Amino acid sequence: MNFSILRNFILFIFLLLAFSIRAQHNITIDAKLNAEMGIVSITQEIVYKNHGTIPLQEIYLNDWANSFSNKTTPLAKRFSEDYEANFHFEKNENRGRSIIYIISNKRSIPLEWERGDEVDIVRVKLD
Repeated sequence: MNFSILRNFILFIFLLLAFSIRAQHNITIDAKLNAEMGIVSITQEIVYKNHGTIPLQEIYLNDWANSFSNKTTPLAKRFSEDYEANFHFEKNENRGRSIIYIISNKRSIPLEWERGDEVDIVRVKLD
């Protein structure tokens, strides 16, 4: 087989695969910093496209900011394994955390959600 034909065939296959791959989700974040109060207010939109044939009943989100909320989170335990005393002895009000006011669908209808035993994971029940 001619090298030029082989190269063009491989390029064609690569382009075909590249155009057929698409993301399952899109995330838009609007964040406002209040430096005086040490607060970041965030409005976040997640658009998730289920490419499967089975409807989803729930999704799980990683709430990374809440990973800093207390001394017993998985992150805090990991820090203690590395002897990171600064985090362990920090005052609670100086640790990061997130407060979720509402999780809603695209029609602005509130969805049920909860934190499990892991405070950095949020389970969202879909409608």
